[in-house]
Amino acid sequence: MRVQTTDSKQAQQVAKAIGVDYVEGMVFTITSPKNVVGRECECGCGGKTSGGKWMPGHDATHKSRLYGLARGTDETQRDLALAELKDRGWPLPSAKKTAPAPLPLPTPAS
Repeated sequence: MRVQTTDSKQAQQVAKAIGVDYVEGMVFTITSPKNVVGRECECGCGGKTSGGKWMPGHDATHKSRLYGLARGTDETQRDLALAELKDRGWPLPSAKKTAPAPLPLPTPAS
């Protein structure tokens, strides 16, 4: 809500309420704070968001952590990580890429 007043009686009341000396012609803009309910970040860090699911950057960090678990050797953690990735609608990790084969050395000309 945003209210702007130039009415002298209203402005005098506002000035008195906030402890300011009223001067003729004062204009006050009164705004109410946003009704944002913070919630806990879904990555598990314990931080509070400003209404969304994640604190800035924490979704990418969590996705990276899940990718690492999905590529790991612990079968239980791999299954849980893959299930969470699917539930969130995030793409599944691709297979680990291996280094390309080295180029053959040139043979000396004889």
